[in-house]
Amino acid sequence: MSTFSLTTVVSALLLLATFSTLGRVDAQSYHPTGVRRGAYMSLYSYKVGKLYLELIENADLYYILGNATREQMALDFLEKWQFNALSLYNLHTILSSPTLVAALPGFMARCRAIGIANIEAIGSKWITDYDEILDYNTNKAKSNAEMFDGMVTEIEFWAPGGKLSDLTKALTYVRSLNIPAQTGKNFYYCTYLGWVSSSDIATIAPLIDYMWPHAYNKNPDVYYTKTEERIQDLVTAISNDSSVHVTPIFSAESS
Repeated sequence: MSTFSLTTVVSALLLLATFSTLGRVDAQSYHPTGVRRGAYMSLYSYKVGKLYLELIENADLYYILGNATREQMALDFLEKWQFNALSLYNLHTILSSPTLVAALPGFMARCRAIGIANIEAIGSKWITDYDEILDYNTNKAKSNAEMFDGMVTEIEFWAPGGKLSDLTKALTYVRSLNIPAQTGKNFYYCTYLGWVSSSDIATIAPLIDYMWPHAYNKNPDVYYTKTEERIQDLVTAISNDSSVHVTPIFSAESS
């Protein structure tokens, strides 16, 4: 396995997303500027996938949450690169730990202070993930700044061994929880997608507000051209559900 700088980690994970409005839920409700620049981040891991976490100049940036120095380094990175949205991985470890969950609201509030307008919780096929997110927004977050704005599924049902029913079950369940959101806003639902069929899209669309198709390529010059046709296919597939928006995720991963 290789060691990467944090710059590489964030770009090699799911780096930048702008989105086009397709219908009922308008851009302002999703991000105040109408343009999303988001990052995925794991706040309490030694590595993410095959990537070890190491910051520039050989300063370690793993097990961030609860370490004031590492938290500040992460915040400085997000602010330097002008991110305005953040999606958090590996939440089960955090939300099931009294020590870590006590540190999360303060970190989220400091993210808001540097311009992070949207913070999403990432959940898996295990429905207990969503019980923990509900408990956090209901009982642990004490202010709007400390709450999750929405959730994102990380359920690769298109991969070998995956099942579309894993995704639809999770989405149906989390929507039934009616997770509270910031005052005056609605909690929103997103799903990350790989290469899926039109029939899959038609099944998923009624359960979500935002669809995040990935665009993986090591050459950023071809991101748009390689993604444009796919986005149009998605738009066509969800034409009967005008409430859904498409937010492409750009990544320097090769696949």
